[in-house]
Amino acid sequence: MNAENRALGSCYCGSVKFVIALPAKGCVHCHCLNCRRAHGAALVTWVAVTIESFQIAGREHLKWFQSNVHSRRGFCTNCGTQMLYMSTNFPGDVHVTRASLLGTVDVPAKAHLHFDQHVDWFPFEDKLPRLKGADPVES
Repeated sequence: MNAENRALGSCYCGSVKFVIALPAKGCVHCHCLNCRRAHGAALVTWVAVTIESFQIAGREHLKWFQSNVHSRRGFCTNCGTQMLYMSTNFPGDVHVTRASLLGTVDVPAKAHLHFDQHVDWFPFEDKLPRLKGADPVES
């Protein structure tokens, strides 16, 4: 991977670092209850790549939390940064938080996922599609 076809990312403290090969598969804003609770935010923006397009350093600081029967979330054991999401609903993919990536990514967000679960205290005025999602347990 050269600098033009990759994006670098890390946790807050830098103990876990990763590189994704571009182009990314996609990018969405997720409003599901699980993402909001895990990140303490109104929404989480995810960038999807294939596992083959993902390289990581600092695995000894990465811990996985099984958030439901289908999904697990990766975070740094040193600083607590939530960075990764994998699900049997998306086999072969890893989702990386957009906020953990430095610089630009080749794919802008294309939709609001699980918008039926969005919080009413954060306004959204963009023109992206607002998709309803399954029960939060299935997200």
